Amino acid sequence: MIPQRTSSNAPYQKVSQSKRYESFSVCLQNLTLAQVYVDTVGPPDKYERLLSRTFPDLQITVSKKADSIYPIVSAASICAKVLRDHALHNWQFKEKRVQVTRVFGSGYPGGIESIIFKVLSS
Repeated sequence: MIPQRTSSNAPYQKVSQSKRYESFSVCLQNLTLAQVYVDTVGPPDKYERLLSRTFPDLQITVSKKADSIYPIVSAASICAKVLRDHALHNWQFKEKRVQVTRVFGSGYPGGIESIIFKVLSS
């Protein structure tokens, strides 16, 4: 089910932040990072301070609309979406008899495929 947008996105922000910590930790185990750009979910200053305290060896820039400001963030965003779409399209359920439409779009609540998927899944 696609979560409804509410006046508070706090649960979404916490999940997003948690996944970013996890991603940073995995990257730091396998790569040498010096600088990280983050497209914010929530207040950028507060989030940048939090990330900087958690990862003191990194130069972290948190910005609203980072994908519009920093070309590297735009490129990473496109790569992530292509990988996500490929993974979803080729997903194999463990349960052999599960039949799910492959037309579910980007997952963004406003996307037409997401709206149709939500309606058909209700």
